Amino acid sequence: MKIKILLIALLLSLIVLLACQSMYMRTAKLAIRDENDPDKAIEYLQKEINKNPTNVEAYLFMSKIYGQYKKDYIKSYNYAQKALELDPQKQDEINKINLTCWAELYNQGLKYFNEKDFKNSLESFKESVKICPDSLKSKIMLANVYAKVDSSEKAIKIFTEIAEKLPNDVASRKTLANMYFSKKEYENAIKYFEELSEIEPQNVDWPYNIAVCYSNLNNPEKVLEYYKKAAEIKPNDIELLYKIADDYFNNQNYEEASNYYLRIIEINDKELDAIKYICYSFSNSRDYENLVKYAKKWVDLEPENKNCYRFVILGLQQTGQDKESQKYIQRLEELENK
Repeated sequence: MKIKILLIALLLSLIVLLACQSMYMRTAKLAIRDENDPDKAIEYLQKEINKNPTNVEAYLFMSKIYGQYKKDYIKSYNYAQKALELDPQKQDEINKINLTCWAELYNQGLKYFNEKDFKNSLESFKESVKICPDSLKSKIMLANVYAKVDSSEKAIKIFTEIAEKLPNDVASRKTLANMYFSKKEYENAIKYFEELSEIEPQNVDWPYNIAVCYSNLNNPEKVLEYYKKAAEIKPNDIELLYKIADDYFNNQNYEEASNYYLRIIEINDKELDAIKYICYSFSNSRDYENLVKYAKKWVDLEPENKNCYRFVILGLQQTGQDKESQKYIQRLEELENK
């Protein structure tokens, strides 16, 4: 008997609740449920809002229709925010709506980005940032789109904010460094390459890129310093060793040049350019014993090159080996008479 009474009371409550709903709300709900007509629902919900601007349920219903049926996520978000203003206790429900709207806009932006439709991609990511201002994913993609549409200053501003928030973030700093490098703002590029070096001290790219920046700033001392730092990280990188050796050679520091050319030859004993330049270095520094040794290697690798014979002859004569030098003199004469 008690159960029947409770059921009757519940039924009466539902009837009263439905009766209390305005005609506009009932019509809007029926338009969705029975007619699948979101435009009609929106029309009657707007009438309800005009009549009763504090009706939280009307704003929430409008938000859901714009999100689920019209795919207009900004309007969905705006109506949800209005509902939240009227009833803060709806926070959890509205958070779910906002998260859905953000995800849809973010995915939409990615789709446009991958299709190289940067205009629409930009709008989608701007709207996603409006909904979730703290979303780093949205901000990163927004900055990437700005970079694509030649709004580098806006891209730099966003990536700078991200770098400041994330002290160990590599991606934002790498992008900033590269963007400043492209703009020929080498000092700013160096700043971020330096930060990258602190985060990834074993990544040879960072000191290498700093050296290139200093090269563009005409600062040869710093260029050499950072190439040497790069070589400490990657000691068997022949390209790096050449850059250091050639720098010393061009500055007439033949002893140091020899040391780095020797390191190259230790890695590859047939590296012809290193052997040639070490001969020039030993000749200029008057290290004739080593000159003979490496000039002979040059002869073995390039027997038709007259210069290698001249170096062997010079070294042999300067070390008192005139007799041995004769066969090289004879071979040089043969080459010159061809």
